[in-house]
Amino acid sequence: MIDIVSAVESVTNNPYLVSLIIFVLFVLFAKALMLITRKVVLKLTAKTKTKVDDLIVNSTYKHTSFLIILLGIRIAVIPLSFSESVALIVNRLLDSLLIVVVIYVVLIVLMILLNSWGGVLAKKTRTPIDDQLIKFATSMLKIIALALALIMILDLWGVEVGPLLASLGIVGIALAFGLQSTLGNIFGGISLILDKAIRKGDIVKLESGERGTVYDVGLRSTKIKTFDNQILVVPNDKLATTIVENYNLPDPTIRINIPFGVEYGSDPDQVKKVALATLKGVPHVIDDPAPKVWFTEMADFALNFKMMFYVDNLENKWDAHQEVITKLYNALRKNSIGIPFPTRTIYMKKG
Repeated sequence: MIDIVSAVESVTNNPYLVSLIIFVLFVLFAKALMLITRKVVLKLTAKTKTKVDDLIVNSTYKHTSFLIILLGIRIAVIPLSFSESVALIVNRLLDSLLIVVVIYVVLIVLMILLNSWGGVLAKKTRTPIDDQLIKFATSMLKIIALALALIMILDLWGVEVGPLLASLGIVGIALAFGLQSTLGNIFGGISLILDKAIRKGDIVKLESGERGTVYDVGLRSTKIKTFDNQILVVPNDKLATTIVENYNLPDPTIRINIPFGVEYGSDPDQVKKVALATLKGVPHVIDDPAPKVWFTEMADFALNFKMMFYVDNLENKWDAHQEVITKLYNALRKNSIGIPFPTRTIYMKKG
């Protein structure tokens, strides 16, 4: 800064003229920067694949120009013959403004990056928690930026910030204890979204036995809509530390097993052929993995088989099960394959 002042003072010794020249130079530089940004930089960023750079440049170039003008004012007051006390106050005021503007510009950049990351996360997770998470992180960023600016400005004005920071630390610990449950839920929600363990629309079974569809994944709790059309509200800290079966992971397909028995004397190969034929045309039954029929046991009263096939998701399991088992019963009867049932012969002695 002194070099700039010295360079201008080599042209004129009038302090007011020196200050004016310095101020005008910085204003011209700021205007030139804005013009270059609009005419060149924004056109270059528009050609990139990402929109992040466009947002950053669009959102910060005016503030950056203002920062340059403010810096010019800060340098321009140096040659002026203020008293020591007045110069100290003026310099501290201008430095305080510089701190605020710099932190504000950095905050804008961080918020744009954060929202960009949140958009990518939303596409991958299909949950609304990212919106709440981004809002929470944005609020925390604003609080941190405000606290940082306040501490730097207080330190600039000669205020001892050490005792203040110690007091804030004690208050923070007290708040952490008081909000332990809430913070646990929030961090539980964050872990759920980052692990991609539960997403909106997934069908899950809790360790306690309840089953249903994930209705909403919030920052503090997760709502599950049961098959009885009830909503279960589960705190995220409990959900993150319990065993949860997710029927949609790794994919939503699910296997159905139908055991059945036929009379002794039936041809096992014919039974398998008839059973597999019943699966053709049944909605939601898929061919990959391929359905199978196993001859499992020669039991006391029947030859036991097990038919195994997959449906596209759990919601269609029972409809497919009902249609297949009905068709299987009718097909066995149509092909004269008997379905046995246990019988008992009782011999009674006379008197």
